[in-house]
Amino acid sequence: MSSVEEASRMAIRGGSIRKRCYCRDESGRRLGARCSRLKLASGAWSSGHGVWAFQIELPPAPGGRRRILRRVSNTQPGTRADVAAELARVCELMSLADGDEALADEIAGVLMACKRGRPLPDPRQMARQLRSGVPNASSVSVGEYLTWWVTHRNIDEHTRIGYASHVRVHLDPHLGHLPLARLNSAHIEAMFATITGRNRQILEDRASADPARAGAATATRLTTPATIARVRATLRKALNDAMAKHRLIDFNPAVYAELPAYDPPRVRVWTERAIAQWKAGGMVPSEVMVWTPEQAGAFLDHAQRHDPALYPMFLLIMLGGPRRGEVVGVRTDQIDFDDKTATFSHQLTEHGYQPVYKKVKTRSGDRVIFLDSATFNDLRAYWELRESWRIAAGARWPRTVTVLTPVPGGYTPIQVDLFFRQPDGRAWHPSSVTDRFQRDAAAAGLPPIRLHDGRHSAATYMKAAGADLLDMRKKLGHASVTVTGDIYPASLDEIDRMIAERTAALIPRNRPAGPRTDAGPTGPDSPRAVPPATDPTQRTKDQVTAQEEAGSPTDSPTPRPPATGTAGAVPWPRPGRRRDRYPRDVR
Repeated sequence: MSSVEEASRMAIRGGSIRKRCYCRDESGRRLGARCSRLKLASGAWSSGHGVWAFQIELPPAPGGRRRILRRVSNTQPGTRADVAAELARVCELMSLADGDEALADEIAGVLMACKRGRPLPDPRQMARQLRSGVPNASSVSVGEYLTWWVTHRNIDEHTRIGYASHVRVHLDPHLGHLPLARLNSAHIEAMFATITGRNRQILEDRASADPARAGAATATRLTTPATIARVRATLRKALNDAMAKHRLIDFNPAVYAELPAYDPPRVRVWTERAIAQWKAGGMVPSEVMVWTPEQAGAFLDHAQRHDPALYPMFLLIMLGGPRRGEVVGVRTDQIDFDDKTATFSHQLTEHGYQPVYKKVKTRSGDRVIFLDSATFNDLRAYWELRESWRIAAGARWPRTVTVLTPVPGGYTPIQVDLFFRQPDGRAWHPSSVTDRFQRDAAAAGLPPIRLHDGRHSAATYMKAAGADLLDMRKKLGHASVTVTGDIYPASLDEIDRMIAERTAALIPRNRPAGPRTDAGPTGPDSPRAVPPATDPTQRTKDQVTAQEEAGSPTDSPTPRPPATGTAGAVPWPRPGRRRDRYPRDVR
């Protein structure tokens, strides 16, 4: 039998109850149980001196150091029964280890950490927390739990990096010191109020007349509403796991925290007016902007002439809508020159800054798109250009490139024949593709958009070409048609005007011949010469006569009387009585 098991058995069986006081001797040392006033002459404990206490030896700490738990009654001086109940609770808590040395050590550490005056852990709560698998769950703080949660989740490494960033930058500095069991909605709302206040201060500093203050604020990043929403989503997921999976808390306070509603940015088109405002003051109408077809054509023409190595990538993104990682990571065998198709099943994305080759985000993202004839010809021309690079490089040209792919516990290198290569045969880094896109767009004299906005542009052009949402969802690789319809496409002005004209043309009209104007007969005998009264009850006789002679306005429909013979029908008013033109019950 190990020393820990023996100590646990001793702790469950042992323990002693006695009285102690805080009297001191002449040298200032505390007498404790040696005080002569603690017992009467008969040997019984004195009821008027000292407090009841117990002590019990727990399993030793790592290294063999003894751990003796001593606690006094929470009520002064207390009773022996109160102390005995506390000692019985300690024994019940230690019995939860059931011979497990690690659990016995963890429970002993929790008991030794209980401060004086604080109640001991509830055995049922402790049993539930021990089953959660979270180390030191009964005394864990928010920061400790979030760090453990991010480390032990079985998720994609890119997602883990995002969660870790939210914990490190926002959650741990504001909430990390709080005990997990005491976290509430007010703490979370206070955190986001602090973040919002910091944003407000940054904006005020940027508008300051002090150049040093404005410069420092310009270099400081704002926490956008989208980031705040993602931070809250991370915390909500972590606390959901703490409640449902680990049984550490009874409710999720992140669900009840009130935050300002977040409206995702709308997709806007760079119209002539928007471009003028951007050139005048640098204002961008939305975080997500798309080019008009003419602007996209100008960009592609510029890229084809000045950046032929990356032009086919930009062309695929603007017309087919693949993500950046999907087009950078497409393999040579996935470009089918016979069927004129491109298959996207993997992506070359970034974990931090490290390029990683892995499967696409969702099952629906694994798709095949058809290429138009012009795009097919451009991809064929790029293949011939790549072959010329290979011939010029000779033996230095790598047949495949080495990339990392995630595996349980880390990454492993694999060899992949990527279709798009640098002139020396190396793979493109995704960030380099983004930088070149921004450079080419600026050189073409176009307003700024993100490379990912090219995907939104593709959705906009597909919508303008007449594609329905199901076709667009399939080509873009979305899991839900709701995302395709609500977030991705914008509306082109020309298409909206055409729809407006076609909608109006569906309603047959019998309008008066000739152009409609506000001009009419003039002169003293003209009905229009009499100004209309603003209050129909105050009109003069001349005004009533003028209205009767003029008749109904040309843009008002001629009223038709109700069918006769209908029971309860209201008689139609006389045409000349303007004030009673409509029945009284509907006027």
